[in-house]
This record gives sequence, C-alpha cells and structure tokens, in this order.
Amino acid sequence: MDGFELIASLVESATKIAWPAAAFACVWIMRDDLRKLLPRAYFKHGEFEAGFYTGQESVVEQVIDHNVTVNAQPLAVRNLQDFSNAELRDLATDTTTRMRNFERSIKQERNHRFGFDNILYYDSSRNDYTERLLKQSNENLHRWRSDYQPDAVAIRDELLRRLGPNHDVDLHRARVALDHGMLAGPSPIADAATAIEMLCHALPD
Repeated sequence: MDGFELIASLVESATKIAWPAAAFACVWIMRDDLRKLLPRAYFKHGEFEAGFYTGQESVVEQVIDHNVTVNAQPLAVRNLQDFSNAELRDLATDTTTRMRNFERSIKQERNHRFGFDNILYYDSSRNDYTERLLKQSNENLHRWRSDYQPDAVAIRDELLRRLGPNHDVDLHRARVALDHGMLAGPSPIADAATAIEMLCHALPD
C-alpha cells in the first residue's frame, strides 16, 4: 500500500466513523426537543400501528372514571327484530357514520387542545395539562357510553343473532369499545364501526 492508498483508506475510515458520530451529536443537541415530540409520535404502515403515550396520558388511563353508567335499554323504542335486513343495514350504516364522525371530532379536538403547539405551554403547568386531559377524556367516554355504545351494541347483537355462526368477522378489536366501553388504542371506535359494517356485508339481502 503506497502513501496515497493509505491516506485514502484513512479518509474513508474517518468518514464512516464521522456520520454516526454526527448523527449522535445531533440527537444529543436536540434531546430536549425530541423528548417533547417523541411521546406524541404515531406511526402507521399498512395494518401496523404504533404510538407512544405521554406520562399524563398514562395517568388518564389509570384514573379515568370507568363507572359511567351504560344505557341498559339500547334502542328501547325500536325492536330491531322487526327490522328487515335492508332496514337494519341502513340503521347500521347511519350508526357507524355517526361513530366515525364522533371519533374524528375527538382526534381533532385532541390535536387542537393538546397538540404540538401547546406542548411548551403545558410543560410549564403539568398539573393543568393532566386536569384538562382527564376532564376531556371523561367527557368523551361519557358521550360514547351514553350516545353511541348502546345503539352500536344492540345493532351488533342483532346482526350476530341473524347471522349465527355463518360469518368469519373478527370481532376481537371491536370488543374494546363495544363490550368494555373503553376508548383505548389508536382508533377503538373505528374498529367497532368496521366490525359492524363487515357483519352487515355478511347479512343476506
């Protein structure tokens, strides 16, 4: 190896080492900003979804009021067994549309009130942030359990009664919102709406 080759080899080695070092240095310099942004990161690729919770949001999951009363008589003024398949399908479509709109409004309000623009403000008053987040989460949960869940459960149950075992719809993800009344995960209401829509598709004309 002559002198030129030695110098070229050293430069190449230094370059390979410099890039990771530079990347690490950037992360270290921006660590405070990344610490604020990372808890709110959300990723989706195909069917895979991943995200992070802030400390305050974890607190919300622990202390949120799970004792909100669920309407024990869903659709009491209407006997779903008297509906034709077409009528039940129309009712289900209207209900799932309202469900998706409700979840969309929740996400829009969350992004507006607790999004990136407000992180610095709430960092200066974490108790205030947690209190606001708890209040809004409980309000959303109450609205879901009183205005949407009863009808959704009644429709889901009637669809299952009519279909019997003659379907292959996976209802596991839908149970979070429908059976447990919880709004946990990236899109629990949309998961419930999707399950109802798939049951409708399996219903004979």
